[in-house]
Formats: sequence, structure tokens, C-alpha cells
Amino acid sequence: MRPDGKISLQLVDEVQAAGQTPASWMIFSQKKYAKDLRKPVITVIVKSFASQRVYVGGEVNRQGFVNLAPGMNPLQAVIEAGGMKETADPRLFSSSERGRKTSLSL
Repeated sequence: MRPDGKISLQLVDEVQAAGQTPASWMIFSQKKYAKDLRKPVITVIVKSFASQRVYVGGEVNRQGFVNLAPGMNPLQAVIEAGGMKETADPRLFSSSERGRKTSLSL
């Protein structure tokens, strides 16, 4: 799957795959291929999961990307980045996702 969440398939072109389960993707792709093939049989197998990464910057000891573990919260990401510098003010901590900025209380 590409970073934009799409997959390119022969005969079908580009389709959005992100957010679908393997079972729903199998049904979806069978319907798409049924337009060109008789009784298509599709098997979907997840071979690996891409790790989710976030960039931690500002007044932390090691600015850079941090691999997110399941259930990891923003404070744990800061700790993974070496914790806050002594000059950091935790009241000014913020998070941004896709251009939306959120102030967080640590």
C-alpha cells in the first residue's frame, strides 16, 4: 500500500485500501474484478504492518521520529525522544496532526 492509502491493481486502476479490513477488502476487490472476470476469487493476506511514526521536536533531548507502539500517548512519545530539556515549559506542549494544532496538558 502506498503512503496515500491506495493500491494500484491491474484492470481496476487505483483504489483506496487504507482503513479496510482484509475481509472487507476481499469482498470489495471481488466486486471490482467481477466486471472483467468470471467468478473472481480473491485472497487477501497481510504480510506486514508498517510502523506508525511521529516527529517529536522542540524542547526535547532527541528531536526526531519516534515509532509509536500501540496505545502510546503523547507524553510517552516525548519520553521516547529523551524527555524534555530543562528549559522546556510543559504548559506549552502542543500536538499537531494534518495542520490542526492541539494544546495538551502534561
